[in-house]
Order: sequence, then structure tokens, then C-alpha cells
Amino acid sequence: MGKLQQFSIYGPTPMTIAGDMTLIGTAKVQQGTDGPGVSSDIFIGGNLIIGAGCAWDPSGANLTVVSNVYVYGLLEDLNGALGSNYIGGNVIVAGPALVFPPILSALLMAPTPMVGMYLT
Repeated sequence: MGKLQQFSIYGPTPMTIAGDMTLIGTAKVQQGTDGPGVSSDIFIGGNLIIGAGCAWDPSGANLTVVSNVYVYGLLEDLNGALGSNYIGGNVIVAGPALVFPPILSALLMAPTPMVGMYLT
């Protein structure tokens, strides 16, 4: 993951997401605080989906997820002494999925070896 960029030049920014929030690619979210009363609390009104290769760290701030959290990447709280986490549904830890391109999948699932096959 590259250098983290702060969302706001004014410090931590609270956010409300009305529905689902999905992280894809190599996105990393790190919530934080600049001291008492100034934190980047995040409220998600649906599901939080942390994709493979992505990470979420609610350190020092409050994370509220109304529904489920699906973890295919990394969910960590490196500063559990501050802030709190509330998840209204389930936490499903699935881990990253191994995906093969279609041609490789066809080769792997072929009932007989494809060596020496040719089209006429």
C-alpha cells in the first residue's frame, strides 16, 4: 500500500454512509483522532465489505456498522483503548479468494488432458 493521504486538511473528518461501503483494490482506511472531541467517527447504514488486498483500522475513533461486516482483507484495531466499534449484524471472515482466468479454469476442469489436442 502506498502513502496514506489524509481526507481533510483540517484533521479527522467524521463520515456518514447511508448504505453499503465497499473497499476494493488496495484501499486502506485508518480512522483516527486529534485529541479529545476531535475524531473521524464513521457511521455505515448498511454493510461494510473489506475486499482482498484492503484494510480497515478504526483506531481511536468510533466505527458503527448497522448490518454485516464482510472481511476478505484485513480488519484490525491498532488502538483499541480509544473509540469503540459497534456491528449490528454478523462479522464474516472469508479471506481472499483465488480467481483463475476463464481459459485456465477450463484447462483445470477439463475431464481429459488437453495435451496434443488440435482443431480440424
